[in-house]
Amino acid sequence: MATQNIHRETIPQDGFLRLKQVLKLVPVSSVTLWRWEKVGKFPQRIRISDNVSVWPVEAIRAWIKANGGG
Repeated sequence: MATQNIHRETIPQDGFLRLKQVLKLVPVSSVTLWRWEKVGKFPQRIRISDNVSVWPVEAIRAWIKANGGG
């Protein structure tokens, strides 16, 4: 699987990313992302409320690096 080349400045230094932000960095559909998460191919989200999920920036950076991204 190829990921787009990511410039470091597009990812915050720390904190959390919402789904919309993650999908800009990982060019797949949200359904694909949920499937990957379910089978362990993508970091687990953290639910902070019933309607809000986030991913730690560090986990997304590590996933991008491990999967051929910037």
